[in-house]
Amino acid sequence: MIKSYSTRQAATAADVTRLQLDQWVSRGYVAPSHKPEPGKARRYTVVDVIEIATLAELVRLGIPPSTAASWVKSPLLFTDDQAVLVVWQGPHELLLERNPGDPPLQTLRTPGGWTRINPGAPTFYDPDQPIYQSDIVRPDELPEMLRDPDKRSFVAVNLDHVEQRVKVALAKNESTD
Repeated sequence: MIKSYSTRQAATAADVTRLQLDQWVSRGYVAPSHKPEPGKARRYTVVDVIEIATLAELVRLGIPPSTAASWVKSPLLFTDDQAVLVVWQGPHELLLERNPGDPPLQTLRTPGGWTRINPGAPTFYDPDQPIYQSDIVRPDELPEMLRDPDKRSFVAVNLDHVEQRVKVALAKNESTD
């Protein structure tokens, strides 16, 4: 059976208040892996708590939780290696011409491929306010990213440090419960 933790334990280990965690759950930014039965309290896995702690790190760096939530859904990409979640901004090219086989006009061509923007979004793009993009990389890949002229600004969260901090906090919580 997978070990699970209470809302209080998860919030404490992720370094957020219980109220903040409840608000993030109600807004759909994070969720426990297993939906609780009616009348039962939420329970979180260690992976859930790491996701919550990663979201908290991004929010402390000034990224709105509604924006950051999509980046923390699977922070454990490299299970056998160190990992850093990198969020950056940089220029993109809005498609104004359609060629046979091109995706619909409401897409952006980005260095990583095609990115769909919200339906009904304006059909223009302000290069002075580029959208965020994210990736999970190994620490040795950071220098290459920093040299890329299309990546103007960065935020990085060391996922290994977040994971270690969460696991230590959860172990400490278990011993005091």
